[in-house]
Amino acid sequence: MKRSFIIYTLLFISAAAFADNRPAGKVNVDDLHAARLENTMHVTGDIVLDDLNLASNRVVVLTPILEDKAGHSAAFRPVMVTGRNQHYVYMRQGNENYPNAIEQRRNNGEPQSIAYDEKTQYEPWMTAGNTSLRIAVDTCGCGKLIGSNDVI
Repeated sequence: MKRSFIIYTLLFISAAAFADNRPAGKVNVDDLHAARLENTMHVTGDIVLDDLNLASNRVVVLTPILEDKAGHSAAFRPVMVTGRNQHYVYMRQGNENYPNAIEQRRNNGEPQSIAYDEKTQYEPWMTAGNTSLRIAVDTCGCGKLIGSNDVI
């Protein structure tokens, strides 16, 4: 079953200081699936960056989160999309807010995608039937998930 989700990276950005270099466009997530395999829960999908324009000093972090209505949640490994300068900063220093992130430098104007395939320890609530998978967005790399209550 093919699903295509659109994540708008401009959610809730209101600071005028970032008006000239904030992320523009959107990120598509194609073929997003969550499935149990023995004692693990896998999330797979293709993160398509073709429509995202990212200034050289900007970072966008996408974190898949599986949750249910009872309040259980499990965050999967985040994907950090960086502009040119932030890519070099990450290569030298890493990012203390996302030490295990998958980092990908964005090449604006070029087709680009990330094959996402991550897993976490399975828990019984994950297949109870009332779960949802959402992508939390951090547009600064600072650890603040903007629009984290939005389910896609």
